Amino acid sequence: MTFFVKLHHVSRHYQLELASYEGLGWNQIWTSQFQMGAFFHTESITDTVVLSSTGVPGDFYATGIYTSMVFDATRLVDWGQANWRHIGQAQAVTLRFRTGNDLPIDEGWSDWLLPSNPYWGRSCWYEPLRNESACTTDLYGVPSSRYLQYEATLESEGPGRGVQFDDFGLICGVHSSSGVAVTKPIRPWDLRSWSSVTWAASTPESTQIRVDVLSEDGDVLMFDVRNGDSLFKVDASVHRAVRLRVSMSTSNVAVTPVLNTWGLQWQTLDLQFLPVLMR
Repeated sequence: MTFFVKLHHVSRHYQLELASYEGLGWNQIWTSQFQMGAFFHTESITDTVVLSSTGVPGDFYATGIYTSMVFDATRLVDWGQANWRHIGQAQAVTLRFRTGNDLPIDEGWSDWLLPSNPYWGRSCWYEPLRNESACTTDLYGVPSSRYLQYEATLESEGPGRGVQFDDFGLICGVHSSSGVAVTKPIRPWDLRSWSSVTWAASTPESTQIRVDVLSEDGDVLMFDVRNGDSLFKVDASVHRAVRLRVSMSTSNVAVTPVLNTWGLQWQTLDLQFLPVLMR
């Protein structure tokens, strides 16, 4: 029999951030709130926004834009999530956001932004019988601020098909100043030797993040490891299982570091059976 070595990898593909508290919620449900926005080929009918008529009976503009009123959180917050409902397929409404800390809106505000979460992004649930979509998006990449405004682009599926947008909601808040998370023991059944650590994170200004390698019992084996650091110091014959620990902190509770992925690589022994000729 022949032995050969291969590299194996395990990674956690969910995001970790400092816990939110003092969460705030805002729902734009009143007619007056919708009517305070700006309209282009759209109009407000009671507590909804729709594509407006071209003037021909039964015919609507194919595309329109609604710009919301400015939401005031009263202080600097981290924008967490937005949700809304609309009549039409999931792609019928697209939202962009901009934020700032002063009124009236000036050059200090951000550009119009699509949330940039690379792992989850926007999700919509379409109900065919009602021709209605319920959507939610995190606001990853939308800067923390006191004020937020959104811009909704409505697109119909064809002539004579309208789009109705309503029930917009926001979730925002501030974060704990520090926090720690530890994985369950990572115990490969085919472990030959530990190879390296892999992790990726975003660390906005005023935030810090650190990853450590622990024994199964919680002792520190390697402190403050970087992405790609070798684990040759961790003896696999002694440590058949290890843990990863991430420590996060921020000096601005409206901003949090985010751990996007983390994992380990190790080497394994595979058995390769060669054919045996019998005489």
